[in-house]
Amino acid sequence: MDLSSQIRSFHGASKKKETIKKISTPDAIHLASAIHYNASEFHTFDGKRTGKNNGGLLTLNGNVAGHRLKICSPRAIQLRIEDAAQDEADAEDS
Repeated sequence: MDLSSQIRSFHGASKKKETIKKISTPDAIHLASAIHYNASEFHTFDGKRTGKNNGGLLTLNGNVAGHRLKICSPRAIQLRIEDAAQDEADAEDS
């Protein structure tokens, strides 16, 4: 909880225009947990959409209150249904 408070204070007092200033308590707790447990990445969509929540958590990438933490959008590779159907057909032919 101390670290989450430090994160909120640090960024609230920051002079950087390109980073988020007001971090919500739940977001600060999530960031503090990621830092505490040495997470390699923190995935979020906060700040991804233009116009809404511009300057979200993604702006903190690399520096969260002086702690190194990569903050990025989640990435996923999705298979197409046709590929799955072809795999089943190939398995039946074998």
